[in-house]
Order: sequence, then C-alpha cells, then structure tokens
Amino acid sequence: MQIRYRKGWLAAGTLAVLGGAVSGCAGPGVSSAELIASYEQALIASEAQAVDNLDQDPERLAAFMARAETYFRDITQESVRALTRDTYAPDGYLNDTLKVINGAEAIEAYFYATAGNTDAVRVEFLSHAATGMDVYVRWRMTIEAPRLADDPLVSYGVSQFRFDEQGRLLIHKDFWDSGGNFFEHLPFVGRAIRSIRGRL
Repeated sequence: MQIRYRKGWLAAGTLAVLGGAVSGCAGPGVSSAELIASYEQALIASEAQAVDNLDQDPERLAAFMARAETYFRDITQESVRALTRDTYAPDGYLNDTLKVINGAEAIEAYFYATAGNTDAVRVEFLSHAATGMDVYVRWRMTIEAPRLADDPLVSYGVSQFRFDEQGRLLIHKDFWDSGGNFFEHLPFVGRAIRSIRGRL
C-alpha cells in the first residue's frame, strides 16, 4: 500500500497528530533503558495481584479478553470515558513502546487525546494464548488520521496482558515495530529511517 501524505505537514506537526501518542514518545529525557526498567518493575509489582493459570480457566479468560477486545475494537473519546476504568486497574501499567503510563486515570487521558486527534483507531484481536498469569494477543491496528495521511495506517503487533481478579488490566505491554509500522510512514522521519535501514 502506498501512503499519500497531506501537503504542508512538517515533521514536528506530524508527530503531534496523535496527541501525545507519538509526540515526545516516552517523554523528555526518558531513555530506552528506563523504559525497560519500568516494564521489569511493573512485572514484579503485578505478580501479587495478577490472576494466575488463566490457561486452565477458559471461561474466565474468555470473559477477560472480551472486555479488553470491546475497549480496543473502536477507540473513541466517548468509549474511552465510558470504559477505561473498567478495563484498566487503578494502578494499571501501559507501555506501548512509544510511552509509559501508570494508572487508569492517566491511561484514560492518553487514549482520550489519541482518539480526539484521529478519525478512527481500531484494533482487531486476531488470536491469543495464555500461559500462567500472562496472556499474549496478536492484533491488527488501523489508524485513520486524514491530517497525517490520505490512507489508513495499518500495523500488526503483539501485546502482553495481565489481569486482576476483576478482569482489569494490570499490565498492557505492546511489542510492535513502531519504526516500520508507524514512524517509517511519516514524512521526513520515514525517509531517515529508510535511509538508515538501507545502510545496515
């Protein structure tokens, strides 16, 4: 698929389109090492609250996954306001490779801003597998942002979920190629990424 971009967009404006979902990434001065450390700390902190052996309880797993899938199927500002506190635990952890966010309140604000700066954000769950307290979900995401690109941006990835006893997300860690699946499609930034890849 060839992506066509709106004329007049500069890199800085492009990166701000998703209202924080891209701009600043992990925030000023936050390194990759700090992102990894936050994830490792969240894994340890969630162990006491996470439901274990979901792979042995298919009905409960299906109910938990249905709630998460409902949230991500079509992300709008209205759905974010209505569903975030039931989808994420109060101390939930989100790491989407672009940013780390702690707490349901902050996660709600993050997705609310993202939804407000796009025409559509849809995530289709393709398959999932549970092992112990971890659930891994393979997904397809479509972002429609006409101010950024004429055509929808489509990407694939995997997320790790951990649920509490109420079926809310304690951990949501995305594993996806944000360079190839997102930044590479942006004007100026994408050209630089492709140039670097060509030299490897």
